[in-house]
Amino acid sequence: TIIRIIKDSRIEDVKLLAYAKDLSGRSAIDYAVPEIKKALQEWLLFLSRHKLVKGPPIHKSATCIVIKAYDEKADEHYAQVFEDITKGKTEMDKEGLEKSLQKLAIGSDEKILNDMFAKCDNDENGLITKEKFIATCKDELDYGQQHAVAIKLMKEEEHFKREVDARENSRLDPTHVIGIDDSYDAKDNRNFKSDLAKIDFGFRVEEYSYAIIMPFAARNLAVTLLQERIDYRDARLIQYQLAKSLKHLHDQGMLHADFKPLNAMRMNDLKWRLIDLDAAVAIGEPVGAKTYSAYCPPEMTTIATAEEIDGYQAQSNKGIVLRCYKETGEE
Repeated sequence: TIIRIIKDSRIEDVKLLAYAKDLSGRSAIDYAVPEIKKALQEWLLFLSRHKLVKGPPIHKSATCIVIKAYDEKADEHYAQVFEDITKGKTEMDKEGLEKSLQKLAIGSDEKILNDMFAKCDNDENGLITKEKFIATCKDELDYGQQHAVAIKLMKEEEHFKREVDARENSRLDPTHVIGIDDSYDAKDNRNFKSDLAKIDFGFRVEEYSYAIIMPFAARNLAVTLLQERIDYRDARLIQYQLAKSLKHLHDQGMLHADFKPLNAMRMNDLKWRLIDLDAAVAIGEPVGAKTYSAYCPPEMTTIATAEEIDGYQAQSNKGIVLRCYKETGEE
């Protein structure tokens, strides 16, 4: 059968088949019957869902790489969120929409919630159907485009656990900290481990045994300061939103512990949020997972007494610093 041929073929040959176009420019995979389309997706897509963007990673450090991808099954994901929140009911109220936005790692920003509900509730009966929910998510969250995600692959289990635990156990609001759609551990997920082979950057990625998937952010603060003209009003707004995000973390008993322009992201809704919690700790706990002497985040104070000379101690601090860049690009 065709499905068997697909499974037994090389990935290069499957790509040629899947993305072959007819005279109207339509790809074969888009118009294949459901069974064949599923077989093609399982072979071509990362985790049978994400189409990886060609080219180098958007970020690479000593411990992680970040890849941009498109969710080819976003509609199914939105439908599943609707069903999880409504528990089998056919309609959702405004409270359900708010919970859905939390589950979608967007958060409960009042303006986004009100705008989406007004668009969904055309009949003004206070209820939303699943079809309308899916369509509105695509329009308002994805702006009618493919749903973009960021896949963060990590080497260290400790960093992975910090990212996941900080969000799940501390009840962080995605309004302030970019949430996680899903997480993977190669020890527990064979499909994830085997799919790492689909990533080709010219170097081995099998050692990146952990991953989290997040909504894609348009730009970080470091790039914004270098490439955009930031006036006084813009600077105040950025500071205000990031200060609220840090305060949200502190209110949950946590410190970010790696606050810097690279870890402040602007989403498509133009709101600034924090990312990169793999160094986050509870207030009062020792820090140092990713700290170095060249830069100390403003949340932390150094303790260098005879009794406690072995590192840093996390302290709650209201001081917030935004590192500014000169026109030369120097800090």
